[in-house]
Amino acid sequence: MNFPSTLPLSVVIIGGSHDLRVSLRAMLRLEARFVLVGETETGAAALGLVLRCQPAVALVDVCLPDRSGFEVVKCIRQLAPGCAAIVLSNA
Repeated sequence: MNFPSTLPLSVVIIGGSHDLRVSLRAMLRLEARFVLVGETETGAAALGLVLRCQPAVALVDVCLPDRSGFEVVKCIRQLAPGCAAIVLSNA
């Protein structure tokens, strides 16, 4: 996916692990190009978050408490086709 290099990119974090979400937040703060617009720990809440925020990028933990991160990515592609999804694992 090709993003304009001058515009800030909106990002959501979907992570089952509290530590992963904290780490991602800290990394995003270091780069002015990214703007965190929301985060959640469950797949069910992630879908509502993506619909509300329509982010440019979704950082998705593969291990969520209620469903697979891969399943969430499939849903994100349907709800927000312009959103790039990056699947992460801290395992």
